[in-house]
Amino acid sequence: MIESGPDNALSMPRCLNCLRLSVTMHDRRKPVIETTPRYEDSGIFKTQLVQLTVELVPLFAQNKRGDVLIKGFVDVDGAIDVVFAGRRKSQVKPLTARLQTLLNRTRAAGGTGGGGLDIDRIRHPVRIEGAWRPRFSCDDQGWQTREHQLYAARWLVMDRDGQAVEFGEPPIR
Repeated sequence: MIESGPDNALSMPRCLNCLRLSVTMHDRRKPVIETTPRYEDSGIFKTQLVQLTVELVPLFAQNKRGDVLIKGFVDVDGAIDVVFAGRRKSQVKPLTARLQTLLNRTRAAGGTGGGGLDIDRIRHPVRIEGAWRPRFSCDDQGWQTREHQLYAARWLVMDRDGQAVEFGEPPIR
């Protein structure tokens, strides 16, 4: 297998996305009214489900489909994106509210440490059951890189009283 990269003499040209070539793509998604939970889950959870604890930080985003992305860490430096997609994205609001509260409390307590607020230090552990999916993007030099995102099916958080609360639902297969 030939890999593209700056150190490979047989490297392929930079990825098409990085060259910003305009290619017309057809949207092959079904209309929302025709999407069943089974069909949705078959598209989202294509690989084996895993269970792991992820420390989420209060850094949120949305993609073009309206899915919620939250930055998290699976170890000290292993940053990932956790994606709450499809019908599960409506259930993530309590989690984003909790993360926002943690951020606000840190700001109010003066948690800037003199050098600015480091959002990556504000972490909230969440037990997540989901599937890993690759995401391809381009680096600063225009070479294609591969990252992994964790698509959440179910997640478990502790409420203020220390009770475990589960959100999401198992994938329908």
